[in-house]
Amino acid sequence: MIVINSWVIIQRTLLIIALNFKLQSIISFVASLIAGFIAIVMVYNDFGIWSLVFLTFSKQLLNCLLLWATSKWRPSIVFSKSSFKELFDYGYKLLLANLINTIYQNIYYIIIGKVFTSTSLGYFTRADGFQKPFSSNIAMGIRRISFPILSRLQNDKIQLKLKFKKFIRISILLSSSILFFIAGIAEPMVLILVGEKWYTSIFYLQLLCIPGILYPLQILNLTLLNVKGFSNLNLKLEIIKKIILIPVLVIATILGIEVLLYCLVIFSILEFFINSRYTFKLINYSLKEQLNDIVPFVLVGFGSFILVSVITLLDINLYLTFLTQGGVLIIYYFLNIYFSSFSEFKEIKGIICLKMIKSSK
Repeated sequence: MIVINSWVIIQRTLLIIALNFKLQSIISFVASLIAGFIAIVMVYNDFGIWSLVFLTFSKQLLNCLLLWATSKWRPSIVFSKSSFKELFDYGYKLLLANLINTIYQNIYYIIIGKVFTSTSLGYFTRADGFQKPFSSNIAMGIRRISFPILSRLQNDKIQLKLKFKKFIRISILLSSSILFFIAGIAEPMVLILVGEKWYTSIFYLQLLCIPGILYPLQILNLTLLNVKGFSNLNLKLEIIKKIILIPVLVIATILGIEVLLYCLVIFSILEFFINSRYTFKLINYSLKEQLNDIVPFVLVGFGSFILVSVITLLDINLYLTFLTQGGVLIIYYFLNIYFSSFSEFKEIKGIICLKMIKSSK
């Protein structure tokens, strides 16, 4: 997989720079569709677990072939020492920072599996599996879009700050709306999808949604450092945060898995404060300003959590609870979009109205 993906780094990067996410989406969709079909055929022909292996492998291979087919760029046999030196000095620090972060994100599995029971690890893994795809995809999507846009404005401090504020507000709107809703529907969702035996993971999931909400903000603040060329500060921050984390993990493992989860939540909040420190230095966007932009959307998201959580107290079956919660969320955000003074909601309202006008014609 590493070898295959290395062959399309440039093609994918060129599309990101050009903000051509439509072509990337089409290629990803086609590759997923074909790979999924092949995997299903393999399942019915008794290939077992190799069907899943081939699903992942064929999807990436098809992605690679389609990106090469649609890109005009081709490599030339030229080596530039100056380019290598410049890019390596910037890139290896990012690599180390990402490696440290990857170890940190997976260390909880190791600690819980070693110190606590395999049952606890199962509950944690199941809960993390429900929230992580949402928080990670929001964060990665925002980073892919924000990096090329912010890079073009890196020398214009005023415009850079305005655009960064916009990304902060959009990312917290998305993450708080989705993950507070996931926390609110945790009980019926877990019971319907995986059953009563995973009931304990409901509480784990609700706690893990909090760092999930903040994760896109962590990524955005670190993206700004990379945009300004300070990959060394990115690495420095990762090292400092992980040094702080070590004693916290040691104490948490002694006191129990629930304490570990609470520590994870507290650390994610602390991480946000640490990451935002350099944002103020670079673009004069203070922590107070960030909180002023973030808190209103967090409160809106928390409002949806309260509403859908109350519905779980009603004496109705799980499926009806789940559907009612979805309906309440739609109505709640419909009212926010049409009556809220937030510019982001006004933009969404404008897009909806424009779509309705076009469809009526």
